[in-house]
Amino acid sequence: MSLLREWSECMRIKSWIHTVDSEKGIIFFTASNEVASLRFTFIIKEVDNRVILLLSYERHCPEKYRQIMADFVNRVNYAIPIGFFAIDLSDGEVRYRHGVDVEGIEINEIFVDNFIRSSLTFCRIYYNPIQAIMNGYSIEAAMETKEEL
Repeated sequence: MSLLREWSECMRIKSWIHTVDSEKGIIFFTASNEVASLRFTFIIKEVDNRVILLLSYERHCPEKYRQIMADFVNRVNYAIPIGFFAIDLSDGEVRYRHGVDVEGIEINEIFVDNFIRSSLTFCRIYYNPIQAIMNGYSIEAAMETKEEL
Protein backbone atom coordinates (compact mmCIF):
# COMPACT_ATOMS: atom_id res chain seq x y z
CA MET A 1 0.00 0.00 0.00
CA SER A 2 1.28 3.47 -0.82
CA LEU A 3 2.30 5.89 1.93
CA LEU A 4 -0.49 8.25 0.81
CA ARG A 5 -3.11 5.53 1.20
CA GLU A 6 -1.68 4.33 4.52
CA TRP A 7 -1.69 7.87 5.95
CA SER A 8 -5.21 8.52 4.67
CA GLU A 9 -6.50 5.24 6.10
CA CYS A 10 -5.01 6.03 9.52
CA MET A 11 -6.68 9.45 9.47
CA ARG A 12 -9.98 7.80 8.57
CA ILE A 13 -9.67 5.33 11.45
CA LYS A 14 -9.12 8.24 13.87
CA SER A 15 -12.06 10.17 12.32
CA TRP A 16 -9.90 12.96 10.89
CA ILE A 17 -12.19 13.81 7.94
CA HIS A 18 -10.06 14.74 4.93
CA THR A 19 -9.75 14.77 1.16
CA VAL A 20 -7.01 13.22 -0.95
CA ASP A 21 -5.45 14.47 -4.16
CA SER A 22 -3.80 11.25 -5.37
CA GLU A 23 -2.20 12.87 -8.42
CA LYS A 24 -0.33 15.45 -6.32
CA GLY A 25 0.20 13.21 -3.28
CA ILE A 26 -1.57 15.63 -0.95
CA ILE A 27 -4.09 15.22 1.85
CA PHE A 28 -6.22 18.21 2.89
CA PHE A 29 -7.86 18.55 6.27
CA THR A 30 -9.39 21.40 8.30
CA ALA A 31 -9.74 21.52 12.08
CA SER A 32 -12.01 24.14 13.61
CA ASN A 33 -13.43 25.08 16.97
CA GLU A 34 -15.24 28.13 18.31
CA VAL A 35 -12.01 30.17 18.25
CA ALA A 36 -9.97 29.15 15.23
CA SER A 37 -9.78 27.28 11.97
CA LEU A 38 -6.56 25.63 10.83
CA ARG A 39 -5.90 24.21 7.35
CA PHE A 40 -3.72 21.11 7.16
CA THR A 41 -1.90 20.17 3.98
CA PHE A 42 -0.01 16.87 4.15
CA ILE A 43 2.52 16.53 1.35
CA ILE A 44 3.35 12.87 0.94
CA LYS A 45 6.77 12.22 -0.64
CA GLU A 46 6.52 8.55 -1.60
CA VAL A 47 10.03 8.29 -3.10
CA ASP A 48 11.69 9.91 -0.07
CA ASN A 49 9.45 8.25 2.55
CA ARG A 50 8.62 11.66 4.00
CA VAL A 51 5.47 13.36 5.21
CA ILE A 52 5.47 17.15 5.39
CA LEU A 53 2.70 19.02 7.16
CA LEU A 54 1.87 22.64 6.39
CA LEU A 55 -0.60 23.89 8.97
CA SER A 56 -1.95 27.34 8.04
CA TYR A 57 -3.86 29.85 10.12
CA GLU A 58 -7.04 31.02 8.42
CA ARG A 59 -6.34 34.71 9.09
CA HIS A 60 -3.42 36.35 7.28
CA CYS A 61 -1.17 38.96 8.84
CA PRO A 62 -1.80 42.56 7.71
CA GLU A 63 1.08 43.96 5.68
CA LYS A 64 2.10 46.56 8.27
CA TYR A 65 2.73 43.82 10.89
CA ARG A 66 4.49 41.23 8.72
CA GLN A 67 8.06 42.14 9.70
CA ILE A 68 7.10 42.04 13.39
CA MET A 69 5.51 38.63 12.77
CA ALA A 70 8.71 37.44 11.06
CA ASP A 71 10.71 38.52 14.12
CA PHE A 72 8.17 36.85 16.40
CA VAL A 73 8.22 33.47 14.61
CA ASN A 74 12.03 33.57 14.60
CA ARG A 75 12.01 33.87 18.41
CA VAL A 76 9.37 31.15 18.79
CA ASN A 77 11.26 28.77 16.49
CA TYR A 78 14.29 28.99 18.76
CA ALA A 79 12.13 27.75 21.67
CA ILE A 80 10.16 24.89 20.13
CA PRO A 81 11.64 21.38 19.81
CA ILE A 82 9.95 20.24 16.57
CA GLY A 83 8.72 21.95 13.43
CA PHE A 84 8.82 25.67 12.79
CA PHE A 85 6.59 28.67 12.15
CA ALA A 86 6.93 30.84 9.04
CA ILE A 87 5.27 33.83 7.47
CA ASP A 88 4.92 34.45 3.76
CA LEU A 89 5.83 38.12 3.54
CA SER A 90 4.08 38.46 0.18
CA ASP A 91 0.57 37.60 1.43
CA GLY A 92 0.83 37.36 5.23
CA GLU A 93 0.06 33.65 5.51
CA VAL A 94 1.32 32.28 8.84
CA ARG A 95 1.94 28.55 8.97
CA TYR A 96 3.55 25.83 11.02
CA ARG A 97 5.62 23.24 9.19
CA HIS A 98 6.65 19.86 10.46
CA GLY A 99 8.03 16.85 8.63
CA VAL A 100 8.96 13.30 9.39
CA ASP A 101 11.02 10.65 7.64
CA VAL A 102 8.96 7.46 7.90
CA GLU A 103 11.38 4.99 6.31
CA GLY A 104 11.27 1.81 8.37
CA ILE A 105 8.47 3.12 10.62
CA GLU A 106 5.17 1.32 10.95
CA ILE A 107 2.51 3.79 9.86
CA ASN A 108 -0.50 3.29 12.11
CA GLU A 109 -3.33 5.40 13.49
CA ILE A 110 -1.49 6.09 16.76
CA PHE A 111 1.58 7.46 14.93
CA VAL A 112 -0.52 9.62 12.59
CA ASP A 113 -2.74 10.89 15.42
CA ASN A 114 0.32 11.78 17.53
CA PHE A 115 1.91 13.58 14.57
CA ILE A 116 -1.25 15.66 14.05
CA ARG A 117 -1.79 16.38 17.74
CA SER A 118 1.83 17.37 18.40
CA SER A 119 1.60 19.93 15.60
CA LEU A 120 -1.76 21.18 16.89
CA THR A 121 -0.23 21.67 20.34
CA PHE A 122 2.24 24.28 19.10
CA CYS A 123 -0.39 26.00 16.99
CA ARG A 124 -2.66 26.18 20.02
CA ILE A 125 0.06 27.45 22.39
CA TYR A 126 0.98 30.26 19.99
CA TYR A 127 -2.49 31.00 18.57
CA ASN A 128 -3.19 33.99 20.86
CA PRO A 129 0.24 35.60 20.41
CA ILE A 130 0.01 35.22 16.62
CA GLN A 131 -3.42 36.85 16.62
CA ALA A 132 -2.12 39.59 18.94
CA ILE A 133 0.75 40.40 16.54
CA MET A 134 -1.81 40.60 13.72
CA ASN A 135 -3.70 43.11 15.86
CA GLY A 136 -0.65 45.33 16.36
CA TYR A 137 0.69 44.12 19.71
CA SER A 138 4.41 44.20 20.41
CA ILE A 139 6.18 40.84 20.59
CA GLU A 140 6.53 41.15 24.36
CA ALA A 141 2.83 41.99 24.86
CA ALA A 142 1.79 39.22 22.46
CA MET A 143 3.83 36.62 24.37
CA GLU A 144 1.89 37.48 27.52
CA THR A 145 -1.19 36.00 25.80
CA LYS A 146 0.48 32.61 25.25
CA GLU A 147 -1.58 29.63 26.43
CA GLU A 148 0.16 27.36 28.89
CA LEU A 149 -0.68 23.67 28.45
